Amino acid sequence: MITLRCETPEDVPTIHHIHTAAFGRPNEADLVDALRQHNALTVSLVAVQDGRLVGHIAFSRVTITSETGTIEALGLAPMAVLPASQHRGIGSQLVEAGLIVCHHTPYGVVVVLGHPHYYPRFGFTPAKLHGLVWKHDVPEEVFMVQEIKEGALAWTRGVVKYRPEFDVVSPEEETIMLAKHDSLALLHTTRSISAVAMLCLLSCATDHNVFWSSI
Repeated sequence: MITLRCETPEDVPTIHHIHTAAFGRPNEADLVDALRQHNALTVSLVAVQDGRLVGHIAFSRVTITSETGTIEALGLAPMAVLPASQHRGIGSQLVEAGLIVCHHTPYGVVVVLGHPHYYPRFGFTPAKLHGLVWKHDVPEEVFMVQEIKEGALAWTRGVVKYRPEFDVVSPEEETIMLAKHDSLALLHTTRSISAVAMLCLLSCATDHNVFWSSI
């Protein structure tokens, strides 16, 4: 059985290990640590199996700049599942739960750089179709967006920029992050999130101390 909950300070070392193991390098783990240190993790969830952390997903603020000004949105990144626990639907559960929590934040859209055959199942569509582009040149189909506030995409246009902490993952290395989601493309889940679990997850959208009490 998989339990999804907000991260706690005690989870931090294991979250670092999960990302390092999943991506085969420390960059994404260092990214999560940097976001946390700068009070920038808007949503941070972990997956627990048999009392052990096996997965993590993070959402942080991004900016969208157009001729009319700059607004904030959310970006999904990074997400990781321990290699031994992949292909069991854990990644899918993390994405689904994370998006539900995002619906209870003030932001209108979520963007993701990911596999074009994986993220559309959660409602993501190519961002360029909605007038959104990433500041780096990537294939149109891998940079996607989902509306989490009704009507938000109608007035959201411009160039998306992630926080400076993402500089630990250079544009040239983004293909590695994308490749790691390749294996997740086979994940499927038919599990629903219980009402009790949902109440706990929704607290993540309002109780920032859950994420940042160690800062």
